Amino acid sequence: MRELIIALELARILAGETPGCPVETKVAAAYVWKVNKVWYGDAEPQAIDIWVALNWEEQENPTPDAEFFVHPTDVKRMPFLNKMLQEWHCKDTTVRAYN
Repeated sequence: MRELIIALELARILAGETPGCPVETKVAAAYVWKVNKVWYGDAEPQAIDIWVALNWEEQENPTPDAEFFVHPTDVKRMPFLNKMLQEWHCKDTTVRAYN
């Protein structure tokens, strides 16, 4: 039961952080969530968010060195970010993975 509750919480984070993004982007965000449990995204999850939240560990990590997953406008407030590893332009947002 605990795993299901955690997956549903992750689905809400994915919905808030990666709206309109494909599975690969959501999987990348889930792997970063595992490393860095500080997140601000929160939205009602879609089926894709729930699926990723339940299955992300079975998928390959598209950004294995990523420690942070941020919107480009947040970069200025995070001077500690090192190298941008990847950027995704999704239907409803843009997100970047950093180490």
